[in-house]
Amino acid sequence: MRPFERLLAVMLWLEVAVAPALLCALLGSVYCIVADKLELSLVGWWALAGLVPGVFAAEYIRRTRGLVIPIANCLPGSEAKKRRLS
Repeated sequence: MRPFERLLAVMLWLEVAVAPALLCALLGSVYCIVADKLELSLVGWWALAGLVPGVFAAEYIRRTRGLVIPIANCLPGSEAKKRRLS
């Protein structure tokens, strides 16, 4: 695997893993605003609680489907699709 491909794979894995953490951090921030007490450690715990399932989801997706979908499989008239259908 070339360095650029490896970097792309790592970035896509991080994207899948960090998305739930950011969502949970946002929810933790909203909770702090509603509860009228700002505690950054509480927001950090919420983010960690989102990161754990995000890591498992990213690893599951990487092992089963793969993070990078070849564009040749997505194009309407591609040769890869024609070969697969015959």
